[in-house]
Amino acid sequence: MENTSVVRYEFRVDPELMPDFYPLLRQGFYQEIGLGSTLQEILQGDLQIPEDYIQTRLQTIFLDNQPVDDLQVTVHTDRSSLSLSAAMPGLIGACFRRQGYYSRMRDSISYGSKASAGREQKRGLLKVKLYNFPARELGPGLLQRGLLLSGDALAGFLQNGLSEKAWKGVFKVKRDNACVASEALADIVGQVEPGWVELRVVPRSCS
Repeated sequence: MENTSVVRYEFRVDPELMPDFYPLLRQGFYQEIGLGSTLQEILQGDLQIPEDYIQTRLQTIFLDNQPVDDLQVTVHTDRSSLSLSAAMPGLIGACFRRQGYYSRMRDSISYGSKASAGREQKRGLLKVKLYNFPARELGPGLLQRGLLLSGDALAGFLQNGLSEKAWKGVFKVKRDNACVASEALADIVGQVEPGWVELRVVPRSCS
């Protein structure tokens, strides 16, 4: 990402509008990481999730579509995918719960890459998806720090995932720190170009 241009958007919104942007967390955003990092390092260091939250709330974790029990597994592959959820209900939820009673029964499908000796020199991108309680509880902080998205993903969300009624709660839009002249939703969508964008969504009460 060092040599890649990133267009930065900032939306100042009415505080009650923040949940309208949570679908972006389920859709997925990207986090730059050091390849070879453990999941524990990524969750705490890169995503800035408190350790007590990781231990008590992130009960279902999938890395590259495989359930994870050990947070010391390492991520070596660029564009890997990470899904985070609270405990899911029912038997399926019990089966995939991290270090739960049934975890020993799914050894053959669980992610098993153990930690290696230190990080690699290369940087990479990890696609992160948040579901249910983590999306609602971690969403405000992640949105205010900024989500790395493709331009197409942002344009698609604005066009299809955000209603005109909700858009009325957006009172200021900045592109690379300059206020956008027209703040009509259709105009904003038309200005989003392909490539990488960073989206910050900030309550208007914040300085």
